[in-house]
Amino acid sequence: MTTAIIGAGVMGETLLAGLLRANVPTSELLIADRRIERSAEVTAKHGVKNGTNAEVAAAADTIALVVKPQDMGSVLEEIAGSLKPGALVVSLAA
Repeated sequence: MTTAIIGAGVMGETLLAGLLRANVPTSELLIADRRIERSAEVTAKHGVKNGTNAEVAAAADTIALVVKPQDMGSVLEEIAGSLKPGALVVSLAA
């Protein structure tokens, strides 16, 4: 089962770190952020793959949206056509 975290801010990285501490393999975790340099930083630090919001959503069975409420609509529009049938989408909007 692949999990994508969209939003690599403090909350997104904390969620990622918790999943890694729970022994979820890095091969099953993906990260995306609108700031490409931020997702690259988190990738380098934690060893997970990154991509665009649509790319990670298309590859994941579970998608955690960890973005600011004002950004939620645009993120949902961006990933809507990429979701796998039956994908679980969880919102953790601050």
